[in-house]
Amino acid sequence: MKTGKAKNVLVCLFTAVFISLCVPAVAADAVLDAVPSDILFCARLNNFDYTLGQIDSFLSGVSPMGLSMIVRMRLAHMLGDPMLQGVDTAGSFVIFGRAEPEQTPGAEPDLFIAALLPVKNYDEFLETSPNIGSAGADGISLIEVPSMFPVMDPNAPPPPPAATLLCTKAGNFALIGPENKRAQIAAFAKSIGQSSLAKKIDADQAKQSSEMPIWLYADIDQVNKTFGEQIEKAFANIDKKMATMQGGPQMQNLDELMKVYLDIIKSFLQQGKFVSFTLKPEPAILRIKETLAAKPDTELAALLQADASLPKENKLVAQLQGGSAVTAAFKVGRQDAEKSISNFYPTAAS
Repeated sequence: MKTGKAKNVLVCLFTAVFISLCVPAVAADAVLDAVPSDILFCARLNNFDYTLGQIDSFLSGVSPMGLSMIVRMRLAHMLGDPMLQGVDTAGSFVIFGRAEPEQTPGAEPDLFIAALLPVKNYDEFLETSPNIGSAGADGISLIEVPSMFPVMDPNAPPPPPAATLLCTKAGNFALIGPENKRAQIAAFAKSIGQSSLAKKIDADQAKQSSEMPIWLYADIDQVNKTFGEQIEKAFANIDKKMATMQGGPQMQNLDELMKVYLDIIKSFLQQGKFVSFTLKPEPAILRIKETLAAKPDTELAALLQADASLPKENKLVAQLQGGSAVTAAFKVGRQDAEKSISNFYPTAAS
């Protein structure tokens, strides 16, 4: 009897291993599942404390106060908890922007920018954040961010909040957005995972998003759908102004050059799919990787295809997705960053 059970256990284990080897495993990503698919852009910072610490090391000769201290102070001020007890500071922080659907024809896009904060437990997060009020019937709380400048007169009434935000539970995150987007925030929190960015981006981008310290993503196609009409009008106005400007051969050359640049931007928006950047800060080097993808069967896609006559030993540039995307890697030294920053802000490196 015992032998029969042992055989059954072995058969089950063998079957599980066999299936795991034959079927590609897709790791669930709670972060990407919490981000809607129709975003315009997304910025993701993984392992909050560690990544900000690495940025501090890279910028150690530029700023007397580390970036991590500034960010933590701002976040603590917003929540009212100096210790950030309810925040998972080893988790992933996200900021994304999207345009509201069903826009009135000709109207300006209604932008919705929100943040996802990883929390250990949402109820405990609310209890340890004094600036967050009780949740309403829709599960949304009001965050009243106080002014950073205290009132000196003890008899003066308390000043109104410097800003008000909304907060609600969204999976393992606290979704924070503007006060005037209550209906959108409630609807978004209920639709977590239904139409997520995890289901839209390819495996390479999903891997970069989860493994790299900082991941920046812009959906070119979505940007063109949202702002295409406004961009076309802006380009038309530029063309009209250039046509009315008088000058010699130099002005004519400038006009032709401007048209070339405008055509390039138009083609990029109409034929591009997405562009992404990853940042990996280290004590002496900032490693950057850029990926540009085009829609299939477009001129931009053909432009991104590898030339067979070129040497293939270049490890800094690679073609992806059958030639419809290209990725390039480069790095910035700390001394170069210090020089660049000091040129703009002479007192920063002093």
